[in-house]
Amino acid sequence: MDSERHIKPELIIFDNDGVLVDSEVIWHEQCASYFANKGISVSIDDSIQFFYLRQENILAKIITSDDVNRIRALTENAYLVQLKAVLGIEQVLQMLVNNDYKICVASNADKPYITHTLSLTHLNSYFDEDNLFSVDIVEKRKPAPDLFLHIANLDQISGFGKLLSLLHSKVSDGAELKINGRVESEISSIPKLAFNVSTITRIS
Repeated sequence: MDSERHIKPELIIFDNDGVLVDSEVIWHEQCASYFANKGISVSIDDSIQFFYLRQENILAKIITSDDVNRIRALTENAYLVQLKAVLGIEQVLQMLVNNDYKICVASNADKPYITHTLSLTHLNSYFDEDNLFSVDIVEKRKPAPDLFLHIANLDQISGFGKLLSLLHSKVSDGAELKINGRVESEISSIPKLAFNVSTITRIS
């Protein structure tokens, strides 16, 4: 047990939205504001419920693709002023780099969006072509494990017990997750930083 808790991960994977960049609240604020201007009462909590939990049957009744595009445009404008890195995350990244941990970002967003948000939050120095992975390169988006499998194959990870993922959302359907106590202990020392720390021990 103790020896397993002290294995150094071969690769640490970060989600982007909600883990590296504090973007999600901005989207939900813009969504609520957009519908308020149309005379429709949608709270920030409602937006989170609809989009984060992907309740498509409800969404289809109240929102069109044009609405989504307009909200996206409003959100992108808001990013220029409001978007910040998640509190404490740059300290974590620097700590990992200083201690020779290998890191990457894996997101359901497309590559231009990821690079743009990382640039706006000044985190782009930690990620480049070799360690930035977007939804464009796989057939199935998370929570399917395709993106993690792709990364593991590229990096020739010898065992999924050494592949650690920092996630805002859960990985499911074929991915067994387990807390890595050592890395969690190191990261949790950074004040006010809150995200799930999980080791992918098996993906089938």
